[in-house]
Amino acid sequence: MAMRFFFTFLLFQLFYSINLNAQQNDAIIPKDDFYYELPFEYDRGAIIIKARLGNETYNFLFDTGALSLISNEIKSVYPIAGTQQSGKNSNFYADSIVIAGLAFKNVAMRTLNLTNLPALKCKINGGFIGANIISKCIWQIDYGSRKIIVTNDKRKLPGLKGATKIPVSLDKFKQPYIDLKINGKKQKTLFDTGSNILLELGKTDGLKFKNTGKEIFITGAASETTAGRKLNTVTVMEANYSIGVLQFKNKPVFFGNDFEATLLGCPIIENYIVTLNFPDNEMYLKPFKELSNESWERYGFGLKFENGQHKILSLFKGSNAEKAGLLLDDIVVAINGDAITCNTLCDCLDYFESIQDNTSQITLSVNRYGSIKNITLLKSKLF
Repeated sequence: MAMRFFFTFLLFQLFYSINLNAQQNDAIIPKDDFYYELPFEYDRGAIIIKARLGNETYNFLFDTGALSLISNEIKSVYPIAGTQQSGKNSNFYADSIVIAGLAFKNVAMRTLNLTNLPALKCKINGGFIGANIISKCIWQIDYGSRKIIVTNDKRKLPGLKGATKIPVSLDKFKQPYIDLKINGKKQKTLFDTGSNILLELGKTDGLKFKNTGKEIFITGAASETTAGRKLNTVTVMEANYSIGVLQFKNKPVFFGNDFEATLLGCPIIENYIVTLNFPDNEMYLKPFKELSNESWERYGFGLKFENGQHKILSLFKGSNAEKAGLLLDDIVVAINGDAITCNTLCDCLDYFESIQDNTSQITLSVNRYGSIKNITLLKSKLF
């Protein structure tokens, strides 16, 4: 299964394809009762947790939509067992991965080359804690306290009273699927905490839902993949959808020709305490903050840091940015009269996100063919 990662609306995407047999989904947990709590970092729609291999602790992405992965750099120094080769990737078993004191033994993993994923590498250095680990026990994700509880006894969990129970089916890779209704149509959907978009459609499903809601096209979307970067066009559709009795209205749904699966992503935790009980084929959603049904407002552009310059990465068709004459690859030298000072990809991703989220009007100073042009934009309702 592919895993995708967007950085706000800068439209970076991350894919990691898994090609394994079902026997390689192993991970062993203690038989005795256990209860642990661990903090997590939430960054650009990603859950980052710490896990220990050997004597070292690393940052991992918590990802229900992928197998557990370990970076090449760690694998080169960590003692491993049962190594076997499959194409360009190495499959092996890690003797032990410890999360908040809970040791998972004999964990099936694959290697991950983080050098091909520089944006993700800003936040993780270990790899992914994936479905073969997550499916072994119960995890309750509480965004409000930035805490995850992991246990094998549901009775020990707070916050289940008043929660909505959602049936879950696991595929042979232990990845969780739930049923949604999107614009009135039933849709099997992967619950993927490795996606930072609330809802996206696979390419086949995207065609099925085409013309069921207002659509906006985004050109210049950049994809980070294990093979490097590529460009594509993304469609954003206005949709109403439901998960059981829970209703989501006027929400953007993303799809494109290279989107492999329909995914409900990690931003669901921003409004719901999410309890994953995959051993019993269920999950729970309990609201703690009202989900806004406000319109989707954007400037209509994304920024990138490339070769020491700050450039226009993507444009939303029909947006104020496009109407004002912004062009892909325009060089932006200042924002609101202040020179852009970030000089690394990691710092620039944080800065670009902050100006998109925390302003309602913006002036871009664009250097086009040696001449500076100031372009002032207001956020506009896209739908």
